[in-house]
Amino acid sequence: MKNFLSRIWLVIGVLCATSLAYANNLQITNVSVPNDSTITFDVSWDNSWRITATTPNNWDAVWIFVKRKDCSDTRWTHVKLDSAGSKHAAGNPLTVQGVKDSIGVFLLRQTDGVGHISSVACTLRMQPLGSANYDFQVFGIEMVWVPDGSFQLGNSSSSGYFRQGDVTNPFPVTSENVIAVGSGAGQLTAVQWPPATNIPANFPKGFRGFYCMKYEISQGQYLAFLNALSSDQASVRNGAPTTYRHNTTGAWPNLQTTVPHRARGFMSWQDLLAYLDWSGLRPMTELEYEKVARGPVTPVSGGYVWGSSTIFDVNTLTNDGADNETVGGSPTPGSGLANYHGGTLPAAALIGPFRVGFAAGAASGRVEAGAGYYGAMELSGNLFEQAISTHDAAGLAFTGLHGDGELAGPPLTGRANVTNWPEAAQTAYIYRGGAFHSPAGNCQTSSRVRVFSTDATVTQNTSATVWVNGALTFYDSGGAGGNYGACEDYTIIFRSNCDSPIRMQINSVTLNGGSGTACGSGWQTDRITIYDNAGASGTILYGPGTGPTGAYISTNVNNAIAFRFQSDNTLVAAGWQITVSNDYGTCYNVGTRKPNTGGRGVRHLW
Repeated sequence: MKNFLSRIWLVIGVLCATSLAYANNLQITNVSVPNDSTITFDVSWDNSWRITATTPNNWDAVWIFVKRKDCSDTRWTHVKLDSAGSKHAAGNPLTVQGVKDSIGVFLLRQTDGVGHISSVACTLRMQPLGSANYDFQVFGIEMVWVPDGSFQLGNSSSSGYFRQGDVTNPFPVTSENVIAVGSGAGQLTAVQWPPATNIPANFPKGFRGFYCMKYEISQGQYLAFLNALSSDQASVRNGAPTTYRHNTTGAWPNLQTTVPHRARGFMSWQDLLAYLDWSGLRPMTELEYEKVARGPVTPVSGGYVWGSSTIFDVNTLTNDGADNETVGGSPTPGSGLANYHGGTLPAAALIGPFRVGFAAGAASGRVEAGAGYYGAMELSGNLFEQAISTHDAAGLAFTGLHGDGELAGPPLTGRANVTNWPEAAQTAYIYRGGAFHSPAGNCQTSSRVRVFSTDATVTQNTSATVWVNGALTFYDSGGAGGNYGACEDYTIIFRSNCDSPIRMQINSVTLNGGSGTACGSGWQTDRITIYDNAGASGTILYGPGTGPTGAYISTNVNNAIAFRFQSDNTLVAAGWQITVSNDYGTCYNVGTRKPNTGGRGVRHLW
């Protein structure tokens, strides 16, 4: 699919202002309110498409929502629009789709076509506001439509992948009905972190059609959000990052950035949910992530979101920081472009996120642009996609309700407040798709290597990164009562999800000390090695070998401990029970941020 990718997806049209603030090619201008129930504006964006006669059978759109404030006040509140699309008007070639909760509308092409949308006049019907003097802001977010239909979860070569219970085949999602979880035929499970229970009918699975944000949240977009909050809400949600290619200057309500088109990291789970609630959207689930990335096609072994199993790391930029920032290099044909670096970091100036949509051009197809099946960008690399996890009961309670445009006040100031959103459950989400510093495998569509765990059990036999909130019990692959297997070789990196060290209490460990048949590179005895590092190298805290029980603590700047286990091909034993923890009480106080988290939201078409 060509000519379908524009550069960024936030714009703000402002009434009662002297200048227009916008990002890249989506523009909302000439905002006017002729009466207390009508708002008008002009909209433009580049590289729009609607393709329904052939695959991918979808289109792009702009989600429009309106905020207003009394001219004597500083607080912006959400404006409800008429729920019927027919009550609104847009010039050719656009049409308007309404939504039942009246939180916003979608602008999209009426018929199939490809090309730029140039200064189209739009008129929206607001619910009456009453007599007052108001300022208005009109916000726009670029979206892609993901149509109804079946798809498959997982493949047999990615870490932690979903699979059918009795085989390693991908699992088909054919409806929004309950999905049975287990090890039997026709059931869903996963190599690691399987769903906590059967997946309820109300949990969004990706079969039903929905709109998904075209891009990750940009720095300009997030600051516009902060500037439209009350001062106490903004202080809770503002991490004011200035590292890893982030830039924030000024003070609320005039926060600014010199790189508004660049993706925004330093977002906690609560930051993301607050932004989505305020926008009238919702978080995606990890099942929906795979639908957006892969579409209806059969999974490719080791495949990335652009449909091939090869990836190219972009390490050069042209016009860095500008709205036309692009990447260079000579990728192997069939390789998608991604900002991931694979563990070998480039010059410091490039360590961090790039412009959203950085790989796209007017003539780029899906692979060249590193795009998902339906046109969503940066699903592999740049920043992680935070999604609702199936591994936690709080995540499975999610029913897909949308935000209402408003955030909570005291005592939960600045937080999302939507029923059944796991806003306070720090174990209910998962990182998908990799980030700018990830190894290539973490960027694969099916890869599930960063699950957040607290008061949970981890039984492991594959390499992974586990982010820790609180305490968890870590067992060998045999679990609490079984033996580990032969020829196992994996590294688990336990990382603290806040600025506190990882603690590891080895409660019991039983390895077979005999000399067995060699595996892999030649080890002939079972051995554990624990490193004070975010990888299997550097200072050794424990081993190699059986070693004593006892307590160990990380001292490295990454707040990480790497645990490597190797077994021979002959003799096995009971393994270990280890408690892994951090200082959970300090994890989610105000201001705690991680530099590599991003986010994306979705909305069903009611």
